[in-house]
Amino acid sequence: MLPNGRKYALRRFRLAGRSVLREFPRSFVARAHRCLEKRALFFVLAAAALLAQPPARPQFDVASIKPSQERGTMYVRALPGGRLLVNAPARLMLMNAYGLQFSQLAGAPDWLSSEIWSVDARAEGNRTRDELMLMLQSLLEERFHLKFHRESREMPVYADRKSVV
Repeated sequence: MLPNGRKYALRRFRLAGRSVLREFPRSFVARAHRCLEKRALFFVLAAAALLAQPPARPQFDVASIKPSQERGTMYVRALPGGRLLVNAPARLMLMNAYGLQFSQLAGAPDWLSSEIWSVDARAEGNRTRDELMLMLQSLLEERFHLKFHRESREMPVYADRKSVV
């Protein structure tokens, strides 16, 4: 405390190569500390928000999708070496990519079942089937502009008397 009763903080600064003592009111120093604390908090929250975002789905390096001329066997094959071969309707691709049963895909347009597509896609490295299916999800959303969401529904089920307790 100075003789006049005011509280000051002494800070040492370097000006032109010389060390200089300068007096600041304590309220100024407190405001500066609060400002620094707010900035630090902002950067911590911003970093947390960036880390909390889901990672981008992996994508194929090269992919070709075209209407199929082949009307024979339908398949979705994950081959070694990160290759995916498909000859199937888009509905079957969706069911494989998202792990759905036929009855779980509701509200889909008719063309998903009627038109058959040929897909030849390649990814770098030796990918698992699950990784290739994630890549197929990205490919379907990008090329077919599909929107996908999950919801719960009540559906009728058949129960055998023996299995009901």
